[in-house]
Amino acid sequence: MALTLGGGAVTPLELTTAYNTLASGGRYYPPISILKITAADGRVIDQYVPSKRSLTLNPDQVAIISDILSDDKAREPVWGLGSKLKLSRPAAVKTGTSNDWRDAWAVGYTPYVTVGVWTGNNNNEETAKVESLTGGGVIWNSVMEELFSNPHYQKLLAEPYPAGRIPLTFDLPPALTSRPICKLPGPFNNYSQELFTPKMLVALQQYQQTQAALALPGATQATTATLSLDGCDLSQEIDVVNYGGPLPENQQPPEPNAPPIDPAQYYCRPDGMALPPEVLVKLTVWKLPSPDSSIRIDYRWDRIKAVGIDQIPACTPEMLATAGVPTTPYVPGSIRMPNLQGLGENQAKEQLALLGITGAYVDYQGRDRIPDIYDKFGPYVVVSTIPVAGDWVIPGSTVVLGIRAP
Repeated sequence: MALTLGGGAVTPLELTTAYNTLASGGRYYPPISILKITAADGRVIDQYVPSKRSLTLNPDQVAIISDILSDDKAREPVWGLGSKLKLSRPAAVKTGTSNDWRDAWAVGYTPYVTVGVWTGNNNNEETAKVESLTGGGVIWNSVMEELFSNPHYQKLLAEPYPAGRIPLTFDLPPALTSRPICKLPGPFNNYSQELFTPKMLVALQQYQQTQAALALPGATQATTATLSLDGCDLSQEIDVVNYGGPLPENQQPPEPNAPPIDPAQYYCRPDGMALPPEVLVKLTVWKLPSPDSSIRIDYRWDRIKAVGIDQIPACTPEMLATAGVPTTPYVPGSIRMPNLQGLGENQAKEQLALLGITGAYVDYQGRDRIPDIYDKFGPYVVVSTIPVAGDWVIPGSTVVLGIRAP
């Protein structure tokens, strides 16, 4: 793993040769520098004639890699559509920039030609923050497009192929199968289908069987993970109440090694509670694998901690109050009681009628009942209501208007 992430030094020729194995469908061809030797009179003294070599890599896996690396849509969240990595012909490409800005790579291929570009300083000094797309990517684009349009290069590259016909597209092996995949949050969620090899499908089935065997009696959906071959059951959306305010994910970048944002501190589950639809939001929870005490794993998506349904607390009255959810039970069809205080009696009745509330009982209140606020309101003005403003008016119930008596 470290080698693939840049832990070992390779030359441009070594890396380009490796990518050429992908371009050749999994067949390794060693680099050849001399293709033909001719005498002064034009006689061919020696000529390299490539022969079809045996497979080094699984062609099914190679086809999936080429499908990924040639997909401009998959690069959109990072480079946008139509970047310099998008050519006039189908081409797979991978870029890379070292952390210290000493190296910027772009290596890519079509089914018939592979080009690798390294940019950097010969003395190994840091560059002026030249990254892979603006460095190697631009050069790679120019070289590839020249190979496409120049008749001399086209003739040269066509020589190894029957009748000089260059293969232009990446053809998928018939053994590959397209299956539904899980919808993931974030900008990289561009697809609902993915390619699988036969071995991958077998491995998925075996994993599913293993997880099912590990599931203990009474295990919850949060602690038992399974994989489906015909859909996604790694995650689910549940209704929750946001009692902790907006998540700080859009604020300034966090400090290095900052802990992930825990949704359990912002959301609660309204298990069995009758709540109005407008106070509910959707939250994605995950079916995390069974815990292993020997392994420390931090599940997160970007800055958000991945949690199971059992990790989201059940809503308490205090949480609902913090979220501004009315304390009266919600019944479907209920209407929030408007704030009528300060309106005249007839105005208040008109407001209720507009909301479909026709049952109103008027309670005239004199100085003896409301001594503290009696002089703050004029005669026949609403001083209080039952239910109070913001609570639910259950269909068919009566609203009490407290009116300041003359």
